[in-house]
Amino acid sequence: MKRLLGFLSLLLVFAMVFTACKNKTPQGTHHLVEDGYYLVGGSAPVDSMILKNMLEQGYVEGEGFKPQAMDGLFQKYVYLTANGGGFVIKQQAGAQTIVWGIDGNWTQVRGDTVMKASIKKDGGNFTVPADGLYLVVAYFPGNKLYMLRVDNWDVIGDATDGGWGDDSKQVMTAVKVDKDGGQWQIQNLALRPANFKFRFNHWWTYYFADTAAEANGDPKFFTNLGGSLDELTPGGANIKVDNPGIYTVTLNYTYGGKFTATMDKTGDLNPDDISGDTISIIGSGIGYMSNGQAVMLASWSQDYDFTYTGQSNYVYTFVGDSIVLTENAEFKLRKNHKWDINWGAGNTTTAGDNQDISGTDNFVSSSNKIYKMQFDYNGLSFAATLTFTNEGAYNPPADDPSKHTYSFIGSAFYKNNDPTTQDTTNWDADFDLTYQGVNNNVYTFTYAGLNFIAGGEFKLHRDHGWGVPGLSEFGYGDLTLTGDGASNIVSAKGSPNFKVKADAKYDVTFTVNGDFSNPTLDLANSSK
Repeated sequence: MKRLLGFLSLLLVFAMVFTACKNKTPQGTHHLVEDGYYLVGGSAPVDSMILKNMLEQGYVEGEGFKPQAMDGLFQKYVYLTANGGGFVIKQQAGAQTIVWGIDGNWTQVRGDTVMKASIKKDGGNFTVPADGLYLVVAYFPGNKLYMLRVDNWDVIGDATDGGWGDDSKQVMTAVKVDKDGGQWQIQNLALRPANFKFRFNHWWTYYFADTAAEANGDPKFFTNLGGSLDELTPGGANIKVDNPGIYTVTLNYTYGGKFTATMDKTGDLNPDDISGDTISIIGSGIGYMSNGQAVMLASWSQDYDFTYTGQSNYVYTFVGDSIVLTENAEFKLRKNHKWDINWGAGNTTTAGDNQDISGTDNFVSSSNKIYKMQFDYNGLSFAATLTFTNEGAYNPPADDPSKHTYSFIGSAFYKNNDPTTQDTTNWDADFDLTYQGVNNNVYTFTYAGLNFIAGGEFKLHRDHGWGVPGLSEFGYGDLTLTGDGASNIVSAKGSPNFKVKADAKYDVTFTVNGDFSNPTLDLANSSK
């Protein structure tokens, strides 16, 4: 009897333990969501707040065209369908979920290829007019959403036949594009030992504004990819080709993952005959000797052509005689007066009297000298060599501001300074200031009645060229602003340019000391 009671007691204990453990088991599953912004809806590949649907940090073009993270900017490449009912952006912030939707209707900027809309909390669903891969860019400080449909990817760069200026013959074929990502490919692509990038719709970047003319310095997000083939990034570095040849290039994208690319060599290149091309030098602080006098070239806007002397075993030779390089001069060589194909310190071997020549991109001179230069280009290996022969020292004449032209350039002005035409410049015209003289070592230049356009962006530069900030080109922070218009000029986002807040007309006075110090720009309200 005692044994039976003990056994029953033991069963009772087990039952109590089992019941207690069962009651501690959670009823249902709790899904933890990481803080961030998620693209959710029936038109999206997955209709839930999972990491695959999270928008990524957005980047804009910064100094030197390099990517710069921007607060409140998020983006994602995503395949969207027209008949899925659309999507919203859900923001997870701790325990709070905020739904962002469309405020009003889409504005079509470039047909249905680019659309933008205002966004608001608890707004309606965003929809797309056609199935496809889109770059979705959300800018929350401005409550804007942009959708750019990716119609094609292409390869562009000086490694290609089109150089950096033409990608029309390097458009990739879409192998597949769906909710899982995409794959694009180009076969029989000739690549030289230089650089290239990927971009879609033949665009480098896209402005927050509708057009480049309206952007006037507004930030630009990237529509190109660069960097490592194993992980391409928006606005990433140029992709270097070390082994020239014929390639099959494949671009891959996995939704929720990253862009990658492969390069499979399928053949060798034909020799590159440049005997009929023009090779020239261009830069800042350079010139050439003529009748014993130095003729200095306009900074980065005037070429000096070399002379073709012939070829041997597919090595093409060009010579430049008596070229002047001043201290801190920067320069490159280029083909046919275009930047599509160019040679600098990064892709050219130097030889001869090259002790004072350095650089990583542009060539840089550390002394005042006169050189004979010989450029040899191997049409088989595509290697370039620049040989320097020292012809003597160069003694630059005494310099002062009166020997230079100072001018405005940018998108802040009307063509011919005529507002009745409503035809604006776009960094394609200079407005030269008039030299008025020197007093107590202060040199004065003026422009009376110059119209400035709201939202416009501009710089002041010297001799219609570009060079050293604060010396030969002036952006925001490079000089002192004074006068009535000082408060109307601000810094342009993402660039060193000036930006105009409101339409205005000023009598402009630029002053600089004889040693080029203390540059000052005075803007007085004009009655003209």
